[in-house]
Amino acid sequence: MQIIDRSLDLCTKESHFIFPSSKHDDQAINPKAITRAFGRLRDFLEIKDATPHDLHRTGATHMTGEKLGFSRFLVSQVLNHSGDAGGAAAVTATYDRNEYLSEKRGTLNA
Repeated sequence: MQIIDRSLDLCTKESHFIFPSSKHDDQAINPKAITRAFGRLRDFLEIKDATPHDLHRTGATHMTGEKLGFSRFLVSQVLNHSGDAGGAAAVTATYDRNEYLSEKRGTLNA
């Protein structure tokens, strides 16, 4: 929320996007902008073979790790996966349409 609040504070143009395009007020930031910025940072830090998706994996691993200890099922809901690696979560996803909003919120707040 702090990142979003800061983005809104920095926004100087009228837009309904939290992260608007720098070139077009009526468009969101280019989806490839994060990947390109990550590539520049990776090159500057001289890190090889790192992608933004690695941060995705790190976050998921941290959420299921010993310190936070959230279930893989809840993390799969936060990541918007249809189910985790087999088991009940994959089968239940066919029937279960719960959005798990309070659980997702708790996981993300932690």
